[in-house]
Formats: sequence, C-alpha cells, structure tokens
Amino acid sequence: MPGNVAALVAVTAFVGWCVWRAVDPDFAPDRFEIPQAVRDRAALLFVICWVPAIHYLSAHPARRRPIPFFCMYSCLYGLYYALSPMLGLSNLLWLARGLAAVDPHTEYKRPVNLLLAGWMLLLAGYWLAGQVRFAGGSRLPRPRWRMPEQLRRRSALVMLVAGLTSEIAHRFDVWPMALDGAATLLSMLLEGSIVALVALHRRGQLSRHQTVATAIGIAATIFLALGSSATGRVMFVLLAVFLGRWLGRAAIRPREVVAVALAMTLAATVRGVMTEWRNEIWGRRGGAVGLMEGPGYMLRLVDQHVDSAGFADAATAGWRVIGSRSANTDLLVDAMRRTPDVVPYWNGYSYRALAGVLVPRVVWPDKPMNTLGQEYGHRYAYLADSDLQTSINLPLVVEFYINFGLPGVLVGMFALGILLHLVEDAANRRDQDLFYSAMVAPILARLLLMECNFSLIFGALPLQLPSIWLIGMFALWAGGVIPRRRPPRPPWYAIRMPVAGARRAA
Repeated sequence: MPGNVAALVAVTAFVGWCVWRAVDPDFAPDRFEIPQAVRDRAALLFVICWVPAIHYLSAHPARRRPIPFFCMYSCLYGLYYALSPMLGLSNLLWLARGLAAVDPHTEYKRPVNLLLAGWMLLLAGYWLAGQVRFAGGSRLPRPRWRMPEQLRRRSALVMLVAGLTSEIAHRFDVWPMALDGAATLLSMLLEGSIVALVALHRRGQLSRHQTVATAIGIAATIFLALGSSATGRVMFVLLAVFLGRWLGRAAIRPREVVAVALAMTLAATVRGVMTEWRNEIWGRRGGAVGLMEGPGYMLRLVDQHVDSAGFADAATAGWRVIGSRSANTDLLVDAMRRTPDVVPYWNGYSYRALAGVLVPRVVWPDKPMNTLGQEYGHRYAYLADSDLQTSINLPLVVEFYINFGLPGVLVGMFALGILLHLVEDAANRRDQDLFYSAMVAPILARLLLMECNFSLIFGALPLQLPSIWLIGMFALWAGGVIPRRRPPRPPWYAIRMPVAGARRAA
C-alpha cells in the first residue's frame, strides 16, 4: 500500500476531475449538449469502472494477481464508453469522418443505460466465475513449474534476439504469409522478453551488459514499429515496459507516475501527426521508404508542429485525435438508431471467423482473411463502395448489438465477465512463476483492445496460451531443469514391496 500512494492519488485525482466536469452544467459546448441526466449516468459508469483499479492498488501485494489485467480492462471500458458522454461530447467519430451527426439530446440515453447495465452484468459474471470450483476443488489447470534465475535471464535474452529477428524479417517482407501466426507469436515473445528483462532489471538481477542489451532491444523494437507506422505496436511495447517494472516490484513511485504521464503526452503528440505522415509515406510514396527515412520524417513533422503551435497545443491536437478514435459510444448510438429498422441484425454472422481459428495458416494456406472490418464498414455505409482497403473497427459491445440486439449485449457482457475470469485463472494466478507471467503479459494486453471484434481479440487465445506453456517447458528442458531422460520403469511383472511404516505415516 505505501508504495502505491502516488498511483492512488493520481487515479483519484483524475477520476475526481472528470466527475467534477461531468456534473458541471457549463462545461459541455452548446453544440455538443447531452442532457445532464445522461451525463450523470455516464459519470456513474465511469466511477464504477475505476473502482477495480483503486481496489487493486490498495490491496496487499500478497493478495493481488501479478498482472493488473482486470483493473486495466475496467479503466479502458470507462475511457472508451463513458468518458465522452460524461463530459457532454458527442459526434466525435462522425465529425471526423464527415458523416451525418446524431442528435445528442435524444439518442444517447438508451445507449448509456445499456452500457451501464452491460457493465454491471459483466461484473456479476466475473464474480460468479470466481465462486465456481471444478472437480477436485480447483479451478483451471495452470503451469506449476519454477524457473531458476539464471535460466530466466538466458531464455529472455534468446527470445529478445529471436523476436527482433522476426521483426526485421517482417519489416523487409521476407517473412512468408503462411507463417503469419508464427510471426504474431514471435512478436508476443519479443514483448514478453521485454517484460521479463525489465522485471529482472528492477529486481537487480541483470548485469550491466544485459541491461544495455535490453535497452537496445526496446529502442530497436520501437524504431521498427515507427518505421512501419505501427503506433499501436509502440503502445504495446511501452505497456510491456510498464508491466515489467510492475512485476519487478509491485509498486509505483511518484517519479514513475510523472514518467508515465510524460510518455502518454509524447505519444499523443506523435499521434497528432500520424495522419499526415501516413498520407506522405503510404499515399504518395507507396511505403517505399528506407529504414531510417520513415522515423526521420515523423520526427521532422513533430518538430514542425511543436515549433508552429507550441508543445501544449500539439499535444492537445493529438489527444483530440485519440478521443475521436476511442469514442466507441458514438458507434453504439448509430447502431442502435439504425438496427434493425434500416440495417437488419447479423444474427451471429460476425462470429463465423471463429470456425477456422484453431487451424494455423501453415496447415491451411488458403484460409480466408478476416475482412469483417470491411464488411461492417460497407454494411453501415461508413465506407464508399469503391473503398476496398479501409477497415472500420467493430467494438465488442457494438458487435453484440448488431448481431442480436439488446439481449445480445446483456447476455454477451455476462458471458464476457465469466470468460475474463477464466482467462485470469489460467494466466494470471498469484502463485505463478515470474517468467510465465512475463510471457502471458502480451497475450493479456491484446485482450485490452476495446476497438476490435470478438474473433480478433479472443480467437487466437486457445492456441497462444498452450504455445506459451510449451515454450516454457522447452526452456526448462533445454536448461536441464526437466530431466532429459526418464529413469527406467520397472517391468510390469515386478512385485512392489510395501515400505515399512508407509501406511502409518500416511
């Protein structure tokens, strides 16, 4: 608790400021006015979403899960669905895309009520799953192995090199498409190795050379991501660094709160020039740029924006872009006003991608691509008929509604709460090894994506978790922790003699 006072103060101050703005009737601009009653319900949802984070930070470290997964999921739900209507802001997505605006006075009440009810059902499902025990009094099976400290360092460094090699191969298009699943797994192993190495560094278990190698690996990963305009990947790498420091010592210092705030501000500043950067690199040049040219041009754009508008205005512009991309409530409002009167229900069509998710592409080379973002964009007229490249994000809650309507959201959110608890039981237990926590951290980070549909978020999970377990077992076997040869078994006809006193001891 004492080590997390700074984090608790920061979280409480942020939530308090947002709620104060929500109850202030003079804060929302006149043209984006949402009724005060709707803003109050959104504020209630926002506060409820931040309660798990406050509870997690105030709990004793021995009683917490190693990765703060559910509290981060809860906070992101509040930011993506409750923040904009709570502050009275509407039509953020529609103004950015030039589409017809919804009426904020009448069309936000039902979606906000549905989001609040859905979140309460998710919490109920999460709690109910924690009360269920399987046969034998245990929950889901999980790895019980322990990895020695030296083997952790060696395995993490090997995975760092392998992941960087995969990133470079993918950057120069020498990675075959049939092995895209393996490339995704290697990318997660790269992030997992960063988590493990940062955690070991914070515990003082890395040498100076290993620390330098870790810093070079992190910088190279961010550099390669910026060179391909993958800002989402940069955020995942920064999240891996944060989770590594958290696993190393489950406490947040005041200077780390400042560092996180500064990193988020810099990321927002870069995000503000990303559209201009993509128009130049991918629009005019077709992506044919050198390894140094892409990041160099991005830095020049950031420098120009900061010089012309100032750092504060440049960061504010970036936050506006992020806000326009994360206002999922606007998508739900539009879906509820047009479905099923104008656009009929999909009746589970979006879940067809789950049919072949357990078959890797190397086994099924002609496996269809997931084009759900394209189909969703054309179905709701967000994309022109001639646009066959752009993909519109389909958030999970919106997917529930456009498939099955109001019952789909309520039942789907309850089932989602159960699923999230089962995933945490399998990958985020209090007694699991540090190396296993580091390897599953990137998988749990992908589940935090609020902009993606169910098949993209959870589809690969049945393959990824066993793969991580097998990789850990292989590392233990290669390191000699698991014997390479089993002792010979006695023949079947051998007579087992009872051990004296065994029954008494039992």
